[in-house]
Amino acid sequence: MVLALDLGTTAVKAAVVSAQGELLALDAEPQPLILTPDGGVEQDPRVWWATLTRLVQRLLSKQADAGAGGLRFLPWLVGERTPVENPHVRGGFCRLSLQHGRAELARAVLEGVALNARWLLEAVEMYREFRARYRVESRRWAS
Repeated sequence: MVLALDLGTTAVKAAVVSAQGELLALDAEPQPLILTPDGGVEQDPRVWWATLTRLVQRLLSKQADAGAGGLRFLPWLVGERTPVENPHVRGGFCRLSLQHGRAELARAVLEGVALNARWLLEAVEMYREFRARYRVESRRWAS
């Protein structure tokens, strides 16, 4: 299975296609355009990301339920670098059985990568808060 994404100027489209090229699912949502004072056109990346997330969730829910039938994917195929450095950790599928199909494998991979990205986001937010406190304290000592 392939998840195909089309990030156009007027809409975001997502499709699930089989390895043989058969269209299994398709979904789309229009994207609002922001007109700038100088005559330009922009899109809000937060809206774009939220739309993309909704589309992928809807497509995946048509293929496999959330949780991928208990299947888990650990995305550390070449070690983990962020937020914890460990070149020896290895990933793969956990709880894989003969009842799992391609849809569950794909769903588990996307969920595993998303959860790892969430873990990274928490580390980035903690670092950002630390940097903000450091800047405030530095300014106080500098004055």
